[in-house]
Amino acid sequence: MFTVSQVSKQIGVSPQAVYKKINKTFVNELKDYISNESGKTLIYDEGLKILKDSFKSTNVNQQLKNGSTMDNNTYQELVKQLEVKDKQIERLETLLENAQLLHLNEQKKALMIEHDKTGSRFKRWFNKSE
Repeated sequence: MFTVSQVSKQIGVSPQAVYKKINKTFVNELKDYISNESGKTLIYDEGLKILKDSFKSTNVNQQLKNGSTMDNNTYQELVKQLEVKDKQIERLETLLENAQLLHLNEQKKALMIEHDKTGSRFKRWFNKSE
């Protein structure tokens, strides 16, 4: 277990930033990994991992906003994430196209059935064989 002060030093942020993440951003995610003993907030190892990851992504976002350079590992990680997202988008586009085609076919079937019903009514009305 770590104190907020220890966590802030490990991550390289202020204790206030850690408290902010704990109390506002990750209330539900961290509730099982935090305890209060003797008026101090203690964070378990898993909670530390969650906080480190959250500050890591915040740092990447900050670097991108500031236009500063990022290390190669971060760049490679972002490229991999983009590739995964591209595949997800491609799959969703395919599913959407299939759904649209199915919907179109159902509309055509409904239209043909309606046409057949109305056509047979007119045939009965205008049938002169009686």
